[in-house]
Amino acid sequence: MADASGSAVFEHEIRVGWGDCDPARIAYTGRLPVFALEAIDAWWEHVLGGDGWYQLELDRGFGTPFVHLSLDFRAPVTPRHRLKCEVWPTRLGRTSISFRMASCVLRGISPACSPVRPPSTPANHRLKFAKSSNR
Repeated sequence: MADASGSAVFEHEIRVGWGDCDPARIAYTGRLPVFALEAIDAWWEHVLGGDGWYQLELDRGFGTPFVHLSLDFRAPVTPRHRLKCEVWPTRLGRTSISFRMASCVLRGISPACSPVRPPSTPANHRLKFAKSSNR
């Protein structure tokens, strides 16, 4: 799959579990950024041949702390369906990288999705590179 610019979009599927939910039977709001971080970590693993954020910092000497994270909610997330997260970098700077992510809820085996957020307005996730002192 590719985004509007033709860049490859990485897809990561999240299994929302019972323990991710609150008494209202939807995912805790605080779990959704965790799902986003898991999807971006999976992107790093895909791009770096199996190494994720942990290895990026400890083995390669680059930390990537967040400086900005924003989310828009369009529908509740529940354990009833898998969450498909599409991740792609939008900007690579000298000291930072920006990501966009769009998620949708997979309904059964149909390839159609019910958007959690529309792909035309993806979330921005901006990371800052920091040289790690943990070598």
